[in-house]
Amino acid sequence: MIWRFSGWHLREYAWRVFPGLLVASGVGLLVQMGGMLPLESLAYNTLFQIRGARKWDDRIVLIKIDDPSLRRLGRFPWPRRHYQQLLDSLQSAEPSVVTFDLIFSEPSPDDERFAEAMENQGHVVLGQAVDQQGLPLPPVSRLQEAAIATGHVLVSTDWDGVTRKVPLQSRDMLNLGAVSTQAYSLVQSPVTLPDLAQPFWINWPGPGSELQQYSFIHVLDGTVDPQVFHNKLVFVGVTATGFDTLVTPFDRNPPVTGVYLHAAIASNLLQQNVLQADQKPKWIIWLFLATPLFGLFLSAWRTEAQLAIGTFTYLGWLGLAYFLFLKNIWILIALPTSLIIITTICVVLWERIRMNFYLQNQVSQLWKRYLPDLLTQGPNFQQNLHQQRFRIPCAHPTSLQTVAQLTYLAEMLGRSQSTQSAIAEHLSLGLVATDAEGKIWFCNPIAIHHLNLKQNDWLEKVLVPNWFQAEYWQAALQVLKQDETVFLGTLERASYCLSLRLEPLHYPPPSYALSLDTLEPCLSENTMQFGMLLVVEDVTLQQQVQANLVRQVVELDKLAALKDDFLSTVSHELRTPIVNMRLAIEMLQMNLDEAKHRQYLKILEQECVREQELINDLLDLQCLEAAQESTELVSLEIQHWLPDLLEPFQARTTSQQQRLFIEVNSHVPVIVTEEKSLRRILMELVNNACKYTPPLGQIEVYVTLSSFHQIASGADDIPSIDFIVSNLGSEIPAEELTKIFNKFYRVPAGDPWEQGGTGLGLALVERLIERLEGSIKVTSENMKTVFTVKLPLQRAAS
Repeated sequence: MIWRFSGWHLREYAWRVFPGLLVASGVGLLVQMGGMLPLESLAYNTLFQIRGARKWDDRIVLIKIDDPSLRRLGRFPWPRRHYQQLLDSLQSAEPSVVTFDLIFSEPSPDDERFAEAMENQGHVVLGQAVDQQGLPLPPVSRLQEAAIATGHVLVSTDWDGVTRKVPLQSRDMLNLGAVSTQAYSLVQSPVTLPDLAQPFWINWPGPGSELQQYSFIHVLDGTVDPQVFHNKLVFVGVTATGFDTLVTPFDRNPPVTGVYLHAAIASNLLQQNVLQADQKPKWIIWLFLATPLFGLFLSAWRTEAQLAIGTFTYLGWLGLAYFLFLKNIWILIALPTSLIIITTICVVLWERIRMNFYLQNQVSQLWKRYLPDLLTQGPNFQQNLHQQRFRIPCAHPTSLQTVAQLTYLAEMLGRSQSTQSAIAEHLSLGLVATDAEGKIWFCNPIAIHHLNLKQNDWLEKVLVPNWFQAEYWQAALQVLKQDETVFLGTLERASYCLSLRLEPLHYPPPSYALSLDTLEPCLSENTMQFGMLLVVEDVTLQQQVQANLVRQVVELDKLAALKDDFLSTVSHELRTPIVNMRLAIEMLQMNLDEAKHRQYLKILEQECVREQELINDLLDLQCLEAAQESTELVSLEIQHWLPDLLEPFQARTTSQQQRLFIEVNSHVPVIVTEEKSLRRILMELVNNACKYTPPLGQIEVYVTLSSFHQIASGADDIPSIDFIVSNLGSEIPAEELTKIFNKFYRVPAGDPWEQGGTGLGLALVERLIERLEGSIKVTSENMKTVFTVKLPLQRAAS
């Protein structure tokens, strides 16, 4: 969240702080009047009930003056000889400290013997009270001299009668439970007392019935094992019904008596689990100061989120309070939770009130601005508009008239929007509409598909720098601000081509600008806002058509040039033998001798054969290129078929003083292929080898198996059969290797023996190999030329 500060925003934030200030003031007044005390007391009791009872310190034992003791020994107060008998019976048990939660302020004949018993015990603590005027009521002097210490028994109760805290020290005298614990620490392990100036908050261990306790008369009778009092802190007090009642979180009905209070204080001090009440005024002040900030924070969220945050904060504070209570720390619960709940409710209600105010203003503006465009304008348009506004059905026109108007207007706008959206979605153009800042508020599916954007994106971040440079984009915006259409250009991507242009978009501003954290009134209702409309057109098909047209023109020009070159070459090649034949015929017509006749007849025969071979090659090449020749598959055993095929070349190479070697790998299988095409390929290659191999040269023909990669089909390497034809004694220049398969092409100065040829042999070989779905490769270096023909074995065997 971005907190922006301006004059209007400061006023807005002040309105948002208002609910928190109101709550803080109201709850603060309630605290001053004591209205939060019942809630805090209830929270205190509830925490103890949820936490459950804890174990009383096992070093504390209570000897209770209960109802059975009163029935046997008589009505209370008793003669002090009973207490002397109690101390005598405890003598053998050797308790550490014996504390009497009784007031011995009046003298008695038994005081001397009671004092002697106290002195024999050695560690006896007596209680001290105050009268109605607040004057102290100490024990009689003889008993006070015999006691090790005295402690006050002052008890303070809250409005609900529950005792939660006591003054640990009053008039320089410690509480009876505290002084008993201090006396116990002199005999046993030391115990540290808390700050005596602060109230002592009692961490009630549990119900009084769970404290280790025995009846007074049972102790006198000796029915209680004396060892239960050994080294213990023994409290003696009244627990009979109707005496000194005391309400605790665990004992409300019926209550206990005051002796349990001092036992609880001693238990807290011995276990060092005194309840720490962190309720300092400064924390309360901080709570009130934080309330307006909490309200400001809530105002930045929606209603559902506000309720959720308030609920989680409330539950979180309860959880924190319970966790700290388990650690013997009590913090305020009612006050913070009340502030949280009331602040949340006030913020929600305040937001609703403000929302209703803004809604009424917004509906009024929308009604005036858009309804004329949605209703049919006729002669009585203004009258119809006024009547239409008050004919909207509404159960509560005074309270819900605004909502009804907005609903009607939304329905009308929805119809219009649905129509426009349907039109936009079925357009072949992509449309992207943005506001003045470039934030997208509309885009149809075509634009989403091509530009990979969505609503609420920023158009500049989508297009820059992925589509345009920042400088070019800013220049286009400057032109657009002059209310002119900007053609951004035609852009090519992986599989499509897009044409983009920007057009200015004008629209009326809202009466209030809504955002996540502001609600700003507009400056003027008549000012039109400026936006952008990006039009995206897929021109892939047009570009492809244009490219195809250009490519066809280039191909046609190339074909025309090839045709002219072909006709020129063919006419030259066809004319040359005819010229030679005519010359030979003319020479024969001359009366020459028989030797000359035979010479010219041989020339005439050679030129006729050359003419016939050229025509046949042209016809074969035309049939291959036109795919007119039928396919005839036969089975071939290469080991027998190849030697028979090349038998005529054995005599030829012998006559030319050349050597021909033929070798077929024994693993070559029987293949099924076009025998005619394979025959022509091998004969052309071996014929070329014979033509360009000098005397004493060597020609080799190998057939073996290898792997073959079909690039066109994308298949993995497959087995292939290789036909390798090589010859020694001639070499083709490296720059000519790429040209030897062209029609009518012959290597310059590559025929030193003037064997002649049409220049179509290798062109035919290449077409035939393509027909068999194979490949041919030629290498020529170190006076050795090698042609390698690879035919896929799957094709050859199919």
